[in-house]
Amino acid sequence: MTMSHEIELERARISAILGHEHAKALPTLANALATGSDMSAEVAVSLLGAAMRDRDAAALAHTAEVDRLRKDFGAPRAGALGLGYAESTETKPTSQESVASWGKHVAQANKAVGDGGHSKPDPHGWGKTMRNVGVA
Repeated sequence: MTMSHEIELERARISAILGHEHAKALPTLANALATGSDMSAEVAVSLLGAAMRDRDAAALAHTAEVDRLRKDFGAPRAGALGLGYAESTETKPTSQESVASWGKHVAQANKAVGDGGHSKPDPHGWGKTMRNVGVA
């Protein structure tokens, strides 16, 4: 057997393994079998098939377990465990209400400051002023 013929056979073996339908679902295993071993393509494809059956069985078992837990404990409600948002009993203000509220608070803060900031600043800071007018 010549070197080029051996190379062609090895390429055909690797192509048969990597080109198999199971190799698309299990690419890491397929690459390891194709490039990290000298087993025949038939044996490698057989191992890929066995791994696919194990993977499918594990997925079915996991799905069955999740279904059982949902049945036993109920599906999580909206907002539970960060899976969506819980229904709020509060109504959200409209944009006009938000603007009006903000304007009201700004006017109260300006009134609390007094003469438009020309006097000596409040030693307790803006935060206290805002708390005093009910904003912060």
